[in-house]
Amino acid sequence: MFGKTETRAALDVAMEINRDDTDRCCSFSLTGTTDAISLFVYPDSNNLDDSYGYIAYQTDHYISYERIRRNGIHDGKKFNTFKELLEDVKGAGT
Repeated sequence: MFGKTETRAALDVAMEINRDDTDRCCSFSLTGTTDAISLFVYPDSNNLDDSYGYIAYQTDHYISYERIRRNGIHDGKKFNTFKELLEDVKGAGT
């Protein structure tokens, strides 16, 4: 289960992207019933087809940190830690 620290870190990354000097925008979603955090970065807020999608998912027996989309194409890159996933989110679309 994601705690306040992980949830806050993901939300901070999304807000940082939305406030930077680029055209990028980022959406943040927290799903409590499946315990998943998803982030989508759009390098150009006028072109929603070109996106980067990330999901962090935890259950009692399974943990996954994954980039599911890159440049609008299915990707499937796995990360070892939540921190690695957030670092990749920060650089998405730059």
